[in-house]
Amino acid sequence: MAERRNWSETEVAEALALYLRLAFGKFHSRNPQVIALAARLGRTPSAVALKLTNLAALDETLAQKGMANASAIDRRV
Repeated sequence: MAERRNWSETEVAEALALYLRLAFGKFHSRNPQVIALAARLGRTPSAVALKLTNLAALDETLAQKGMANASAIDRRV
């Protein structure tokens, strides 16, 4: 099993930038933009997709809600 690594503020900021460019239904591990960000960050596409849904939980403009596991660093960024 791979070692767990916490997200840095810079990584969350990059995920947020992608979040702002994608529609809610595009937050999945097969999306080429998610795959590209994952490669750049040294993370799996699934980890990036999950981070996007965590960020969606903080977005009050969405009718649907993402995961409820947003971290303190997600909230700060």
